Amino acid sequence: MAYTSPSRSSSSSRIVPAPDSYLDSDVDGLTAHLQSMGIQSSEPKARHFGNSSSIAAKVDTRPSSKRPEFWTIHPWQIIPAVDPPPFIFPDEDLIQDLSKHYISRINDVLPLLHPQSFLRSIGEGLHFKDRHFGAVVLAVCAVGSRFSSDPRVFEEGSSSEQSVGWKWIRQIQPIKTSFLVPPCIYELQLYCVYMFFMNSTTTPEVCWPLISFGLRLAQDVGAHRKKPANPRPTLESELGKRAFWFLYISDIYVSALLGRARSIANEDFDVEFPIEDCDDEYWEHSDPDLAFKQPPGKPCSASYYATFIKLMDILGYAARTIYAARRSEMWTAMGLSSLEWNEKIVAELDSSLNRWVDNIPDHLTWDPKRENPEHFRQSAMLYATYYWIQIQVHRTFIPPPGQASVLSFPSLAICATAARACCHVVEIAEQRNAGLLAVSTVAMALFNANIVLLVNVFSRRLKTSNALNPGKELVDVYRSIHSLQIYEKSCWALH
Repeated sequence: MAYTSPSRSSSSSRIVPAPDSYLDSDVDGLTAHLQSMGIQSSEPKARHFGNSSSIAAKVDTRPSSKRPEFWTIHPWQIIPAVDPPPFIFPDEDLIQDLSKHYISRINDVLPLLHPQSFLRSIGEGLHFKDRHFGAVVLAVCAVGSRFSSDPRVFEEGSSSEQSVGWKWIRQIQPIKTSFLVPPCIYELQLYCVYMFFMNSTTTPEVCWPLISFGLRLAQDVGAHRKKPANPRPTLESELGKRAFWFLYISDIYVSALLGRARSIANEDFDVEFPIEDCDDEYWEHSDPDLAFKQPPGKPCSASYYATFIKLMDILGYAARTIYAARRSEMWTAMGLSSLEWNEKIVAELDSSLNRWVDNIPDHLTWDPKRENPEHFRQSAMLYATYYWIQIQVHRTFIPPPGQASVLSFPSLAICATAARACCHVVEIAEQRNAGLLAVSTVAMALFNANIVLLVNVFSRRLKTSNALNPGKELVDVYRSIHSLQIYEKSCWALH
């Protein structure tokens, strides 16, 4: 039962349907036949159908037996579209500025966009022609405004830091009212950026259903499935994988944060990780044979994303085991007592975390003096999250004050050590103006680290008769609070 993070290759996966490798030609032919049977307005060729789907069943459906009343979308089934008001975008210079803030502050640690093609599309005015892309631009500007000192990012008539970006995010309606047309890549990207913005407001609870909705749309177009062959990566296929994985890790994080069930399980998808051996600037080339070719000897920033996903998978496994609602059934099925099962799962999770940290690429290992700013930010993100997950694994086993631990693991000591290390990483990152506290994962990691350090101080006071020096014991807490205060006005709402 030892946990192993899913191993996936980096071959491409388009957001278009394709017969699964295990379906035979009869099923493929049947699917094609059904797709030609009159439901053209729902664009079936852009939708994904899995092996359990009735469309994939081996039945003999002949054109001669088709009855139009059951195969046609009737006018009364179509919900009339309400023309939304046109988007009001920031000035062109501000769009460029805010987009670059998003790319440099968020996209390198939570890769979603391809910066070169995204900025090029803005320059070509696509946001005026394609409403879905326009919505993504507005959401990107809303997030980017949190890093801008431009007075135009504030709500009209307000100077509150918490009002930045709302004039643009408020124009977006994320929930679709019609599902006849399959979602496009921009719709998937919108859920990611919109959710990221809302998660740092005083109403983060909206993120949980939005992530679920985004994952459903991703599955609708097969973004969760790998291709049966290994075609060359394309811009479209890589953006599709990035959107799915963004939603996936958000599902793990927000569900863990709220203590709720996830929307998708690991056995429900097999899409490959986003490309790990080529940075964004080398995706495109005038010569197709040279596209997606990383220069030899140059460390690849793209390898960070797969490393981060594997780390979040460990958190997901912890949620499915030690925090499961029906976990008693797990230890009963294994013939173990509650204590034995908890010991076994915690040991597996600790081993998984140790294996993960041992396999971090060299250019992403923690070095507070690392010169490459992008690699430094990525490294800080990895290690802050790593220490937070250590805390998540052990904190539920911290004994009440004055009581001994029920496990053989010194959970409080492990949590306290991880908390200090997390505070240290974030403090150095903020000294170098990394801006990582704008990422909710890091802000919550620091918040939880502070709680653990306070619990540790109170626990030590109960165990010893010697006087403790509060200033010395709480120095890490004071430093962390200072870091949180820097961003509390605009980037994070702690509840």
